[in-house]
Amino acid sequence: KTKAPLNIKSFYSQRKRWASKWKNYSLKEKLPQLYLIVFYIIVLSSFIILNPFLTIGLLSFKLLFDIFFMSSIYNFYKKKGLLTTSLIIQIIYPFYVLIIGFSVLFSSKYKWKDRILK
Repeated sequence: KTKAPLNIKSFYSQRKRWASKWKNYSLKEKLPQLYLIVFYIIVLSSFIILNPFLTIGLLSFKLLFDIFFMSSIYNFYKKKGLLTTSLIIQIIYPFYVLIIGFSVLFSSKYKWKDRILK
């Protein structure tokens, strides 16, 4: 069992290590992650290049879908308070996905158990 990282640096290294294993997955296993990466690249580039209102529309559509889907799961497990937390995380998540994803593409080194690995 993997323990929770104690700080941002160890969190980053852990996620980079996990993401570096991605190249060994089959295409079927990669498709959901590819969907997210492409979606967030489109959303962020639409904000920068095209129109901020298009970005807000895309994110609102996704947010409504997630609220509908996740609220039923949270209600089932009697964890209604997590819905607010998950909505806040959605603001951070696109940047997290892109930062970790690109860091693995451009640098395969990561630290694990006080060792530098590739």
